[in-house]
Amino acid sequence: MKKDKDDVPWNKVRVEITTEGYFSIDFKYDEDFAWYKSLDIDSQEYEDLDIDVINKIKSWDGLP
Repeated sequence: MKKDKDDVPWNKVRVEITTEGYFSIDFKYDEDFAWYKSLDIDSQEYEDLDIDVINKIKSWDGLP
């Protein structure tokens, strides 16, 4: 996501909140996540994806 043309795009966000009320927000762009989201859900490529791979892609760390 970008607001201006000079912004760095991001497609993952992580928000951490402590019990003391402090928080941090991290943004990043993940190529594997972008690829996964570009797949047609009716395609064979999408159907062939293993659930463990999908879960790794969706995680903050992504694929190794």
